[in-house]
Amino acid sequence: MAAVSAQPNDPTAFSRNRFVVGDTVVAVDSVVESPRLAVLSGMLSLAECDALIAESRALMAPSLVIDEHNVDNTVHDTRTSSGMHFVPGTSAVADAVQRKIMSVIGLPIDRAEPLQVLRYGPGEEYVAHFDFFDAHDDGGADAPPTTVSLYGQRVATMICYLSAVESGGATVFPEVGFEVRPLPGRAVYFTYVGANGALDPMSLHGGAPVHEGEKWIVTQWCRERPYRATATTSWAAPTPTNS
Repeated sequence: MAAVSAQPNDPTAFSRNRFVVGDTVVAVDSVVESPRLAVLSGMLSLAECDALIAESRALMAPSLVIDEHNVDNTVHDTRTSSGMHFVPGTSAVADAVQRKIMSVIGLPIDRAEPLQVLRYGPGEEYVAHFDFFDAHDDGGADAPPTTVSLYGQRVATMICYLSAVESGGATVFPEVGFEVRPLPGRAVYFTYVGANGALDPMSLHGGAPVHEGEKWIVTQWCRERPYRATATTSWAAPTPTNS
């Protein structure tokens, strides 16, 4: 898989069991070497979790995925949640959360895609997939520019859990037999860049079906190059691939 030019902080490099981001004390609960992954507790306060849910609840719509050419958004049965995204500058809470997340990730704020809130009800899931794009599919000579050609490859994800889930709803990494269960304020941060700079297939992950309750999460994806979001920007996670 192709190498990428921008690599965020390696979570395994955190030498302490906890660290301070502004007025937040974040604990590093566990790390995985491949994919480079850290489980963090206390990433968001309960007030931040509640505020993001309250601001996004009335704006939810069926979640989309990127098509096979990394260009158009579409509904797909591999992703059965509902969601919305915050355009920077439209929510003080979302902007503050995004700054905090990007501080932990260690990339400039202009590498951040718009912050996305997702809701999963009972039976809803996101099957195992990669967050990075197929950089070899340009859609053909007459196709519009792909998201990769415009903004570079995705390089990292942070998922912050906003609600307690009675049963189900874990974020699962099937290639390493690892899962993270949702608790308010907990986060999982992972990169897709291996030690050789190539995209890491061990970053395959999914959202297990919710059995009881609701799962609310906020997701931050990061790019190699600046991502300029506007009120008309439309984007979503890619369709699962076998790459």
